Amino acid sequence: MGIIRAILIFLILSIIAFNSELMAELKPSIVKNDSTSNSLDTKAQKRSRLQSNQKNILSWRRSAQNRGMSPNGYLALIITSMQKMIILPPSGNPPIEYVISTSKFGIGSTENSNKTPLGWHRVNERIGHGKPAGAVFSSRRFTGKVIPHTELNNPNSEDMVLTRILWLEGLEPGKNSGNGIDSHSRCIYIHGTNQEQLLGQPASHGCIRMSNEDVIELFEMTMNTDFYCVIL
Repeated sequence: MGIIRAILIFLILSIIAFNSELMAELKPSIVKNDSTSNSLDTKAQKRSRLQSNQKNILSWRRSAQNRGMSPNGYLALIITSMQKMIILPPSGNPPIEYVISTSKFGIGSTENSNKTPLGWHRVNERIGHGKPAGAVFSSRRFTGKVIPHTELNNPNSEDMVLTRILWLEGLEPGKNSGNGIDSHSRCIYIHGTNQEQLLGQPASHGCIRMSNEDVIELFEMTMNTDFYCVIL
């Protein structure tokens, strides 16, 4: 199962590279949909793909470090077309995949557009450490209210920011940083949601939604180091 998961991650990373403007910068390998991708793969073929996967990961991490991420930092690839987040940990640890929701209004950086911005970001503020799952935040302050687990997928509930907040800062002036397009000023977060049933499809008002369990895990994992992300 570990090899199969690693191969699936490699395929996702390759699709990202193929569709991204960062392809020219990173130049990762592209997987072809041929007979080497089926269950009859030889050990040598699987090993070769895993090695290519590792090179691809190192290319992404190197690009993040060029933007200021420390070698022990975490990098997230947020793939709007797949509604997935791929975490690339330090020290050669295997990637981690989460299901997310980005904006139902599409991608874009314009202020008041409610769209999810593209490009490179870093987390510059973390809010909610120690609060229970389902904790409700308003203007980044805990309201004292906690949504019970049984109400985290209520289709009739209003959109809420729950559990943890990872506040993003855009790193690309003219794209996601600066007057009228600034991700930080627009309050673009990674956060928990009370509409978990919508994860896996565009549903937010610009932020990146996660399940409350997943956002706690991500928050704790990255709390004591740099956390960068690129939204694609």
